[in-house]
Amino acid sequence: MAFIAAVAILISNKWGSSPTGDQTGTNGSSSPGDQPGNNTPDGSDAVTGVMCSSCVVSGEIVLNHPSWGNVKMTLSQPPAMVPIKGDSQIVVTDAAGTVRWRRIVGAWQKFAPANPPVDRLGHVFLEYSTTRYEGVIVLALTAYGFNDFGSLPHNGSDTTLYYPGEAVDIDGDGVNEIRSIWNDCKPDCGGGTMNTTIFRWDGQGYVESRDKG
Repeated sequence: MAFIAAVAILISNKWGSSPTGDQTGTNGSSSPGDQPGNNTPDGSDAVTGVMCSSCVVSGEIVLNHPSWGNVKMTLSQPPAMVPIKGDSQIVVTDAAGTVRWRRIVGAWQKFAPANPPVDRLGHVFLEYSTTRYEGVIVLALTAYGFNDFGSLPHNGSDTTLYYPGEAVDIDGDGVNEIRSIWNDCKPDCGGGTMNTTIFRWDGQGYVESRDKG
């Protein structure tokens, strides 16, 4: 079983974002050179220091990390405006307020913890929305940071592997599945067929299932 993550969960009802940071590769393992931060008692100054100037905090999750101990994952996003100015971001700070892990994700209208944000396996689920669809990011705690199973944006994309997508516990067993409902746009999007794809945890990653949930 993956590391059980939630010590406590603090969720804000706002929506927020931020500036620069390195991206993970497709396997999602974090690099040793993740951005250091300021040392503050609660990490608030460190988080504010790397957010874009107009961004707001959109959610917080408190986790028990296997290497860093109790940490706070803070999500931020730009204000609701068109065009969107700034990028959403994930910042993880330890008990001393040091930034242990940081990722810029995308220029999203909404970015917040899923409900609930942590499943029985300890995997963390984050949901976002673009101007069209909603998507989901899944993170598992590892000794070196987090594994994103390829679900973080990369190569400059504002969307992720599970887009469109949502975190749902279809079986009611406490383990989330990822459900993607999409339009094949054939012959065009107005006349296309809606399809459903379910991705289930197989012990190593999220794989496409034959069932439609």
